[in-house]
Amino acid sequence: MITRIATFNTEPDLDPVKHEEFRQWMGTQPGLVHGYHLKDTKTGKVMSISFWTDRESMLAMKDRVFPGGPLNLKPDTVEILEVAHTFGPK
Repeated sequence: MITRIATFNTEPDLDPVKHEEFRQWMGTQPGLVHGYHLKDTKTGKVMSISFWTDRESMLAMKDRVFPGGPLNLKPDTVEILEVAHTFGPK
């Protein structure tokens, strides 16, 4: 399993309706296991973390186009990591 972590040091200015439509669309993408959007309310830092079955599925997103148009997101950093271990309730 592969994880993509995009960090934004300040919260992007997004239309909340379009952002929700984007999340719904992302949820239908082949290979996506789960995704989270995290926010530090004190600093404004936000992160998008997505888990993918494999690297190929995640990389295929570069060729897909959100029907609602581009969000023009520019993360400050993007990391791609392999999941080493899982834990928690089954």
